[in-house]
Amino acid sequence: MLAYKITANIEDSDSYNESIEMKDVKKRLNLSAGEYHRLMSTTTALVEKQMLVYENGTSKRTASLRHTDFFPEYDIHPVVTNFVITGEHPKDEVDYSNLYSVLNYFSKLLLQLEDEEITTYKLLLEVKSISQKCTDNIPFSHLLRRLNTEEQTLLLYMNLRWTEGIEEISLVRYLRDIYITLTMSSDMRHSIAEGKIKLIKEGYLQIEENDSFKSDADFSLTKKFRDEFIHTSVKAKEKEFSSKFCTLVKHEEINQKLVFSGELESEITEISKAIGRAKYKQLKKRLKDKKMPMAFTCLLHGAPGTGKTASVYEIATKTKRNILHVDISAIKDMWVGVSEKNLKKIFESYYSATKHFKYEPILLFNEADSLINKRIEANHSVDHMNNAMQNILLEELEKFDGILFATTNLTMNIDNAFSRRFLYKVYFDVPDASLRAKIWRMKAPHLKAKDTAHLAEFTLSGGEIDNVCKRMLVESTIFDKSLGIDDIVKLIKSEMSLKQESTRVGF
Repeated sequence: MLAYKITANIEDSDSYNESIEMKDVKKRLNLSAGEYHRLMSTTTALVEKQMLVYENGTSKRTASLRHTDFFPEYDIHPVVTNFVITGEHPKDEVDYSNLYSVLNYFSKLLLQLEDEEITTYKLLLEVKSISQKCTDNIPFSHLLRRLNTEEQTLLLYMNLRWTEGIEEISLVRYLRDIYITLTMSSDMRHSIAEGKIKLIKEGYLQIEENDSFKSDADFSLTKKFRDEFIHTSVKAKEKEFSSKFCTLVKHEEINQKLVFSGELESEITEISKAIGRAKYKQLKKRLKDKKMPMAFTCLLHGAPGTGKTASVYEIATKTKRNILHVDISAIKDMWVGVSEKNLKKIFESYYSATKHFKYEPILLFNEADSLINKRIEANHSVDHMNNAMQNILLEELEKFDGILFATTNLTMNIDNAFSRRFLYKVYFDVPDASLRAKIWRMKAPHLKAKDTAHLAEFTLSGGEIDNVCKRMLVESTIFDKSLGIDDIVKLIKSEMSLKQESTRVGF
């Protein structure tokens, strides 16, 4: 084929750099049907070895599926041309001792497959070669070599997606990304779905049926795989931690000042000391020695705006622990069974975080009313979902090993089973007049003492005082003037108006 192209270019300089058209090859060489068939067999083998590549505009996938393109167009791979001219073999650009170099190369192969520059067969050959060349510096190299080629491909694919922040993969998506036809993918589909592959049997891959679409399933790397291979890699630890259902709040980024009543401040200080880095280690050891539950759990309850969530942030700052802030609304899903799975994944994320960070973070369920309320008789699918989620949460709390805080505004409806599982129960009351005066002095230090004392006469929570202070800033910016005490009182009354309206409902 190379000789043909060189000859064609010499004979016709206008055709230089153009592709090899098999129709012209057959005509120029005067090949019979049998001779052309044998030549096409050879070119197919050269394509698989990437010595020939399909020219843009010719669809290898279409040709292989429909068998209608009898006269494709090829080009000779530049590497081959360079070798013929210079006699030099190309240098291997992949560092097989570096996981990210290997995954980057695998990613390029997937792009070539998507662009129809290579076939699935060629991809599998390359994966087999990768698996043989990987050094022991690749955390899972020994596991990779024990697998067949299709499982090797799956394992590399899962690790690639993990580095991209994708923890769960749809079976349908994976098969579509790797295999051209349903026939090619059917065996792998059944093997994965039925748990017959070695990765599933040995506990490195887990699969869950997708309740939304019964023909699909989701699979992911297990905690066992992450513990054995991902967390042993320094590079993996350098990767920013992320979770689908939790927001990471770094303790060094928290910037706030709080004031508490004497009793509440005492409780906050006690909790902070208990989970301080030195004391917490001692505490865990003593709990373990006494064979007591390892969970350190706190329920913060009280009226809205009294500083429950802010107090958790304050504790995080004092103890230099990060927070995994759970978005409860993101957990709930319209599909049956998905919400329950999402709740379990919260705890999986937390345990991953305990390995990722040097010190155990705080798991925060903010406004957890819907999760810890009394269970009700299930008359609707939503009731079934809520009850199932509560049962899962109870199970997780029973075996929990870490630090967990939950906040709620409604204590009247808390299920007794949950009440027993919280070690600390801290009540947040609306601040009294003296504490409100302290808050006003801290939030608005430009005010005189007599003015803060007057403002403290209005029964506001700390959160409501925050809102009024923000309104003060907005209005002073808009009108370019300092607000007087009468202006601030007007803003306070505006803030309290909603509460006053709610008391009139029903009369």
